Amino acid sequence: MAALPPKNFFQRGVVILNEFERRRVRGSHKPAKSDKPSKAVPAAEKASSAGAPRPQPGHGKRGGFSRFLRSRRGRIALLVAGAVLVLAIVGLLLFFFLGGRGGEPEESGIPSDISRSENSTDLAYDKDADRIDESKYDQTILAESEDAGQEYLDETLFIGDSNTYRMISYGFTSLENDIGVVSMGIQMVTTKPCVYFKGYANPVTIPEAVKIMQPRRIIMTFGTNNTIGWSTETFIDSYRTALEAIHDAYPYADIIINSIPPVHQYRDNPNITMQTIDKFNLGLVELAEEMGFKFLNTAEVLKDEKTGFAQWEYTISDGIHLKKDAFEAMFNYIRTHSYITEDDRPMPLKAIPERKETPPDLITSDPLSVHTAKPDSSSTPASVRVLFGVNNAKAGYIEGSAEQTVAPGGLCVEVIARANQGYEFVKWEISSGSIPHPTEPKLAFTAPADASGEIRLTAVFRAKATPTPTPTPTPTPTPATPTPTPATPTPTPATPTPTPATPTPTPATPTPTPATPTPTPATPTPTPTPVTASSSSGTT
Repeated sequence: MAALPPKNFFQRGVVILNEFERRRVRGSHKPAKSDKPSKAVPAAEKASSAGAPRPQPGHGKRGGFSRFLRSRRGRIALLVAGAVLVLAIVGLLLFFFLGGRGGEPEESGIPSDISRSENSTDLAYDKDADRIDESKYDQTILAESEDAGQEYLDETLFIGDSNTYRMISYGFTSLENDIGVVSMGIQMVTTKPCVYFKGYANPVTIPEAVKIMQPRRIIMTFGTNNTIGWSTETFIDSYRTALEAIHDAYPYADIIINSIPPVHQYRDNPNITMQTIDKFNLGLVELAEEMGFKFLNTAEVLKDEKTGFAQWEYTISDGIHLKKDAFEAMFNYIRTHSYITEDDRPMPLKAIPERKETPPDLITSDPLSVHTAKPDSSSTPASVRVLFGVNNAKAGYIEGSAEQTVAPGGLCVEVIARANQGYEFVKWEISSGSIPHPTEPKLAFTAPADASGEIRLTAVFRAKATPTPTPTPTPTPTPATPTPTPATPTPTPATPTPTPATPTPTPATPTPTPATPTPTPATPTPTPTPVTASSSSGTT
């Protein structure tokens, strides 16, 4: 019977493969060519071999492994071997990836695309080379003290650069006690108008603002923006000029110089070196001793003890600006290394006008170049940093991510303004742009499509006014009720008062009684005179 033609492509392929296999097998049994003459094969042998079946593919030694793979056990073995191979590859990848990190925390804040290679300057860094000798400056460096509490922080004015500016965003300070200016260097303190007050037509310089705000003490933190291209001598001279201007403007405030915070080992700008920062800090403690001020060494609580760089989890992705965890450690250090003297400010203090926020882009040039270049009006920035903060750390806090990065026009993750006991939420304020419902504590902010740089949203709280007068009138009428009660017996003793007045005229009655007998003896006085009368009566 003639073979039927294949019905479909699959069947045609099977036929072709079978024909190919038959030809392959047939070719494999051809005698190999040889120069030697072949032996004659007997006719009987040829006949027997001609009747024998030809070997089929998959039979014999060469086809045994193929049959094993096609069997059920073979497939299971193949799957097991493949799984083992995959696990081995994954294990090697995990070993190389985690082993190279040396046990670093997962949430480091450092982007994964930053090179892990260290530059030669960092490799040569000796954390002990310019270490501050605390025993040498024991009268200048603030030693550990009892926790001075929140009141100590509220009475302190914090002055500094972008890290001081970020204190407000995380709720550690407010506009009432913080002058933080992004990208500001120490040389700008005396010349750059950067502090805004309501009712003032123009901003004022930092020394002028200190005079207006009349703080009890000042903590200054400058230097990060001067680490590139500045010598230690030039930096200290500029710092001295700034301190003199502030002290002359308001000599009643205690001045504390804070150390420059460390930078991360993996940072955007490797030109900012720990060698420079350590030398600057050593110069600052000498300057504080020279001028009779105090030095606050917060850098020691921010450094990694082994490397001398900033602790891994204490900076954001640029490796320079501090995260909230770092500020928590810093403010705990400030409270427990306090400096409290007698308050000799002239009292009462003058009225302090309300502050206005300093625009974050007031200084357009970034001395560190750690931020992306400010875009032209025709270009669109890649991302916008959105910071959520509070106007008063005692009044409330932000629930949710206080710092977010979104694309222009992007939606931020929702945050909630939570008021502490005794306070209430009032509204949201924004540095640029608008908020559809500013009086609602829950906020899912959408960045403007044309936004650039940073946008700061501040939750405004105020003390609750309702509970304050409520207890005052309650006790007032209570003691007023018994007040008229003792007034009742007051007229009671007034009644006997006229009673003794009645006997007063009673003794006046006997007073004339003895007056009556007084003339009585006058009558008998002439009685013994009858001697003369006796002779006259005889002549009569």
